[in-house]
Amino acid sequence: MLTLAAVAAVVWFAPDLAVLTPLRDQPLALAFAGIDGSIASSGARWRWVGGVEYRDVVLRDRVGRPAVIVPRLLLDRGVARIAVDRGNLGTVRLVDPEALVEVRGDGSSLEDVLAPWLARSGSAPALEFEVVNDTIELVDMARRDAWRLSDVIAAGTLLGDGRIAGWTAAGRLRHSGGPADQPPAAATPTAPSAHGHLDRATIPTAAAAVLVRDGGWTISSPPAAADGSRAVTVAGHRVPLGFSSVVASRFGLPQLVDGIADVRLDIADTAEGRRAQGSLTVEQFAVCDATDLAERFAIERCDVPFDLTIVGDTLVVRRLAAASPMARADLVGRVRLPGGDLRGWLDGLVSDDFTLAVDVDLAAAAHALPEGLRVRPDVRVTGGSLRVAAAARADGADRVLELRTTARDLAAERAAAGAAAATTLAWPEPFTAWIKVRRGAAGGAMRIEEARLVAAAAELSATGGAEGVGVQWTADLGAIATGLAEVLDLGLTATGASRGRLDLAAASPAAPAKMTLAAEVSDLEVTMAGGPVWRDAEVAIEAEAEGSLTGGLAAVERARGVVACGADRLEASITGGVLVDLPAVAGIAATR
Repeated sequence: MLTLAAVAAVVWFAPDLAVLTPLRDQPLALAFAGIDGSIASSGARWRWVGGVEYRDVVLRDRVGRPAVIVPRLLLDRGVARIAVDRGNLGTVRLVDPEALVEVRGDGSSLEDVLAPWLARSGSAPALEFEVVNDTIELVDMARRDAWRLSDVIAAGTLLGDGRIAGWTAAGRLRHSGGPADQPPAAATPTAPSAHGHLDRATIPTAAAAVLVRDGGWTISSPPAAADGSRAVTVAGHRVPLGFSSVVASRFGLPQLVDGIADVRLDIADTAEGRRAQGSLTVEQFAVCDATDLAERFAIERCDVPFDLTIVGDTLVVRRLAAASPMARADLVGRVRLPGGDLRGWLDGLVSDDFTLAVDVDLAAAAHALPEGLRVRPDVRVTGGSLRVAAAARADGADRVLELRTTARDLAAERAAAGAAAATTLAWPEPFTAWIKVRRGAAGGAMRIEEARLVAAAAELSATGGAEGVGVQWTADLGAIATGLAEVLDLGLTATGASRGRLDLAAASPAAPAKMTLAAEVSDLEVTMAGGPVWRDAEVAIEAEAEGSLTGGLAAVERARGVVACGADRLEASITGGVLVDLPAVAGIAATR
């Protein structure tokens, strides 16, 4: 009996004796086998039943610097139950952990330690995890700047295959005001707590308490439904967007954003597709260059409510709006998502049903850009509005796509040389343009039913379809030259009236593409800077060409052009074919 009692006593107290030997940290080493570093604790308490506790667990990198410190690590299962069921560790709680993560362009200090361990193949034990009062210091090594995630709480279920089911995370994000030069100090050992069931109900309450504070955020996802559908909820209160600088440094992004954001986002799988609804509000929002932090764009405030569903390659918009001092935009309907084939995507838009309206205050837009809206270095836009509207709908058995753009009360200011006052330029009704495209009930190619550009000095219209397009115009050259000279350095003055027509016939198996131009200018007078005056009562222009266009390369098989001015006549022709690099020609013209 004494022998049995002695054996029983040794067995009962074996866990207490084991934690006094190097065996104490073996479970930690096995759990994190493969890390590029080490893990150890300062003390532990093992029980056959009732739970396991580790104190001052420290994860170090390869040179021994602390990367993560966990003052208390608790398991609600005892040694006996863990030994019997190694596939499930029960609930694991980390209390008051601290981490220091140095972020570089090619990775981070924590990634260096954990990357080999995360890359391991094979199954891991399932567990319920809880993190309480976590603090993570993120140091941007490129900018010598630091951000702090504090009051972090998290809970969820880690499955044996590595997936996480039913999880919640919350915390606060704040700027630390400078880099953390020292790793987190080892925490003061705390008294062991009573073991038993860990109350998961406290997690949502704590998350709600964190969310109401500046910089508070929460992300949660309940367990998947029986059909496998999932949902995710994201919320943030005055979250500083300057944290994007850390992301830009890590992933080499050319730009970053700054400002403050309030966000509410609910994502759920529905019978129709994946639906996202909520709202986003940003204040003092700016897009900055990631290298020198120079502002590229800035607005005081923008509100974006949305309700979107992705169905295959289509975006179903119940509501999508944006309101800011610079612009207002509204989109409702079904819109095809852009794909690799731009022409196919544009052709598919006519099959959708949507309405889009965008109103831009050009004065506010100019204020949002550091250098304003400039037509040329000495001319900047100071006022006006621009409206863009688009709609696709059914018209009987046909499909119709309409686009319209209107500018109003455009104003600009041209800087004067020396001490002279700046010149104010104004165009009450600069232009209105619209196009209406129709496709028949049987499908096939679209045709331009009506296209028109109307301005004070010119009017242009176009019609056509897959077989070809016809464009005709009338223009007051004097009004055009005067208006352009106010904003562009033309170096000439001109008067006269022009009208004409341009026809483009598409290529077919039997014939190449064909272009025909017929135009005339009456009462022409052109004065070049420092040159003679060109006057003609009438100038007639005729041209035609045949060939093909592939990408930016035009293959002209035959071309002929005639310019007649009274008794003078200039005729030019191309035979035998020639290749023209259109982008190169456009580049030369732009340079000139």
